[in-house]
Amino acid sequence: MLTLYRQRPPEVGVPSENPRLDEPGLVITDFVDRVGDSVGIVAADGSVYRSEALVADALLALAYTATGGRALPGSVTVTYPAHWGPAAVAALDSALRRASEWSHGTSSTGPATVTAP
Repeated sequence: MLTLYRQRPPEVGVPSENPRLDEPGLVITDFVDRVGDSVGIVAADGSVYRSEALVADALLALAYTATGGRALPGSVTVTYPAHWGPAAVAALDSALRRASEWSHGTSSTGPATVTAP
């Protein structure tokens, strides 16, 4: 779930879960499983967004939350669901590289793995 604003960066979550969401915004959901889909996500206001761009925005918002707003690390690794095909992975990788905060460093993507005890 991602909340978009006109005058500030997006935030992850909804107001009931994130105290930093102190003003109305455009809440967008159900975009992660649509990464790489040629059809955009239509928001409540009729605007259309690419799913991979929303995921990149959400990851960036999460990274800034994790660092307390400080500078992001020079390199990052992002995992994705193991069932994603090459088109979805390429779309996410491209969207992440378009984020100015990560375009100068090193980023990589890899499938999520689960290790059982």
